[in-house]
Amino acid sequence: MFFKDVVGQKEVIAQLIQEVKSDKIGHGQMLVGKPGYGTFPLAMAFSRYLLCENPGEHDACGNCASCAQLNSFQHPDLHFVYPVVQAIAKTSDQIDGLLEELVDRFGKLPIQAQTLIDVHRLRVKARDYGVTKVDATPHVTIISFKPNPPFDAMRIIELVQKNKHIKLAGNDRLRIERELPE
Repeated sequence: MFFKDVVGQKEVIAQLIQEVKSDKIGHGQMLVGKPGYGTFPLAMAFSRYLLCENPGEHDACGNCASCAQLNSFQHPDLHFVYPVVQAIAKTSDQIDGLLEELVDRFGKLPIQAQTLIDVHRLRVKARDYGVTKVDATPHVTIISFKPNPPFDAMRIIELVQKNKHIKLAGNDRLRIERELPE
């Protein structure tokens, strides 16, 4: 993505180019916008301009080694942060769609990103059972429920009676004392 490909952001582009030319760029830049405003293309074009080995007056060269790495999202100085998993994926189907989109764009996800998505998937599924929080350590897991969860409380009592490692911890929590597999 180049500045020439970004639609309707001419003033912002001019400001970003001026920051680069005056050597007054902050350590971090956050570009925020609603979907469809061109924030991602603008961020990619700005990243390319910053990392390009031979930038022109108004855009990156597109031919240097850095530009080639950026074409495949492989530049070592380019990092993405997507704080959108919780904001846009409220159902399992939406999570699947987001995961598919990320894999299509960037290939196999790093284990940290896959774990983030898996944890959110668990959070979405657990919400149907009134679970508000799960705290897990290698030895103890605490499951917290909202008031009046949507299940029969007698089932929880039966669970506690049948399993010595599961205990009630107040009115709204279960404490599971068991080593988690590695």
